[in-house]
Amino acid sequence: MVDLLAYYLRFTRECDWEEGARPVVYQSLSKTALDIGVSERQIQKLEKALSEVGALTWRDSGNLRRYGQRCTQSGKILYAFGVDLSPLAEREEELTQLLEEKEAYARSWMEAKRQISFYRRQVKALLAEAAEQSSHLEVAKLEGCYQAIAIQIRTHLKLSRLKTMIIEHRELYLATKALAEQGRSVAQDCAQTEKETPKNEEKFAHNKDTNQIPFNKLNTSRAAPNRLARGRKGEASSSKETSSPTDSPSAQRRAGETQPHSTPTETSQGSGAGKISLNQILNASSSRFREYLPRTLNAVNEYHLVDAADRLRTTLQISKGSWSRACQTMGRVGAAICLMLTDQAALREINPARIPGAYFNALIKRSQSSELNLKPAIFALLKRQKRAGICS
Repeated sequence: MVDLLAYYLRFTRECDWEEGARPVVYQSLSKTALDIGVSERQIQKLEKALSEVGALTWRDSGNLRRYGQRCTQSGKILYAFGVDLSPLAEREEELTQLLEEKEAYARSWMEAKRQISFYRRQVKALLAEAAEQSSHLEVAKLEGCYQAIAIQIRTHLKLSRLKTMIIEHRELYLATKALAEQGRSVAQDCAQTEKETPKNEEKFAHNKDTNQIPFNKLNTSRAAPNRLARGRKGEASSSKETSSPTDSPSAQRRAGETQPHSTPTETSQGSGAGKISLNQILNASSSRFREYLPRTLNAVNEYHLVDAADRLRTTLQISKGSWSRACQTMGRVGAAICLMLTDQAALREINPARIPGAYFNALIKRSQSSELNLKPAIFALLKRQKRAGICS
C-alpha cells in the first residue's frame, strides 16, 4: 500500500496541491500494474484498501477509463480521470507526525543495533585475551553464553527485543571484562613476584672454562693412533687396565640415576635458571609436588622431575598446549621448574595465584621475551623454607 501510494505521488506536481487544484493520477491501470510488477486486480485491491483508510478516492469517467491532459505552459491539469489524491492534503499533519515517528523509530533501532555490535566486538576481544590468561573452564562457559545470544540482527526484530539484547550483552561484557582483569592481575602478580625476590644469590664458579684457547697454526702434528704407538697386545692390556665399570652406556645410565643432587641441572637459555642443583629444586618444591616423585629421593633425576611436573599439571588445570609450549621455549627441565614455582604460587597464603594456568602462561611469555629469571625465585623459596624449618 505504501509503495503504491509513493508511486502515485511521483506523478504529481507542486501546482497540483495548490488551492483549487486536484492531484489526479490518470495513468492507465495496466501501465501501473506493469510498473509495480503485479496484476491489475491486485492494484485495484490496493487502491480499495487505501480508500478505506482515507488516503485516496476516484474521479471516474463514464466508461471508467483513466486519461487526462496538462497545460503545456503552466503544467496544470486541464482535465483528468483516475485516482484522486486530494484526501492526503487534508491529512498532512497526521501523515507528517507518522513520518516523524517512523524516522525516530528507525534511528532508535539503528542505535540499538550499534550498541549490540559494540558489545559483541568487546566481548570477542576480551574472550581472546582471557583464553591466554584465565581458566579454560570459565572461558568456555562465557563463550557458551555468547553463542546463545549472538543471533543475527534482522529488520524483523522489534525494538523492544533489541533493548533486551542490549541488557544481555552488557551483562556478558561486564562478566568477561572482570575475568580478563583477573587474568591481568595474575600476570602482574607474577612479574611483581620476580621483582621482589632477593638479589643475594650464592656466588659460584662455572665448572667449565668459557675462555677460548688460541689456536697455534705452527702446531700441525696430531697424536698417533694407539694401534701404531703400541702393539695390539699392549693396547688390549692397557684398555683392560684403564676401563672402568662406568664406561658402558648401561653403567652410565645407572650412574645418572643415582647421581648426587648437588650436580648442576642444565636448562635452556630462555628459562633464566642457569645452573641450579637438583637438590635446590627439590627443597624449593612443595610437599604436593614431592608426592609425585619416587619415595627414595636419592634416586631422583631430571626425568623424575619432569614426569612429576607433567602429572601435577592436571591438578593445576594447566593445558597440554601450555606445557608443550613451555617445553619448546625453555626446555623440559625449565618447564618443570616453572610449574613447580606455579604450584608454590598457588599454595602461598598471601596473595595466592587464583588461576595457575594464567600464572604459568605469564612465565612462558616472559621467557619468550628473555625477561625470565628463575634463580632468584628459587633462592627466595629456599630462604623462606629455611626460616620455617622445612628445608631438609
